Amino acid sequence: MSRKLRIQCACGIIILVLASGSFTSQLFGQNRFFVDDQSVSIEDSTVRVPVLMDTTQNRHALSISVVYDRTRLQFTSLDIVGAVTETADWSVGQSADAGSEGVIIWSFVMGLNTGAEGFDPNKVITAGNGLEMAYLNFDITASEAGAAFVRFEDVNPALPARNRMVFEATGTSPILGQGTITIVPLPEFIRGDANEDTILDIVDAMFSLFVQFGGLSAPACEDRLDVDDNGSFFSWDATKIPW
Repeated sequence: MSRKLRIQCACGIIILVLASGSFTSQLFGQNRFFVDDQSVSIEDSTVRVPVLMDTTQNRHALSISVVYDRTRLQFTSLDIVGAVTETADWSVGQSADAGSEGVIIWSFVMGLNTGAEGFDPNKVITAGNGLEMAYLNFDITASEAGAAFVRFEDVNPALPARNRMVFEATGTSPILGQGTITIVPLPEFIRGDANEDTILDIVDAMFSLFVQFGGLSAPACEDRLDVDDNGSFFSWDATKIPW
C-alpha cells in the first residue's frame, strides 16, 4: 500500500545506524511495547497516550511502529519522556496516513552525538518494567462516542523503523501490545448531579461546596450546580440536593 509520509523530524544518519546493523530477531516474553487503555470524553479535544515498555536488559536503541484509528484520532506530535529522555541523544520519526489508519514510526539512539563526542556505548536505557518512552499526542476528531485503537504493528518490513529493541548490534523483537482509547459520551444532564454519577446524594452537595470554596474543579456543565435553576449557584444550592 502506498503511503505518503509526512516528516516530523528527520536525519539520514539515524536511518543508517538502525538499518545497517545485523539484527538477530528473538522473542522474549518479558520484552514488550504496550500502551494502557484509557477513557476520554467526547468533548475533549486532545489525548496523550503513553508509550511503555518492559525490557529484560539494557538497550542502546529502540524503534517503534504504531498504527492508530484515523476515523477518531489524528496524530499531532511525539514527546520523548522518561528513561528515553534521560539517555536518547538522537531521534527521528515519520507519520503517514493510510485510509482509515494512521502510521507512526520513530527511532531513538542512546549516546549518539554528531559532534566531537561521537557515540558513547556506555549510555543505555536500564532494564526495567513499565518504562515510559514517549507520549503520542492526538487530536480527537470523533463526532460520536466509540472506541479507537492504538497498536504496535510492523506495517512494512522495508521501513527502517520497525518495533525493535537493540543491545549493542543485536536486535530483539518485543511482544507488541494494543490499547483502546474509549471515547465516552457526555453524561446525562441531571440538575444537582455535581459529580456526574447520575445519582443525587450528599456527595453531590459536598462536591458543589468544594467547587465553590475548596478549589475543586467545576464540572464541564456548571448548570449541574445550579439546583434551583436561577442562573447562578451558591452554597444554598447544595442544601437543595436530596440527601
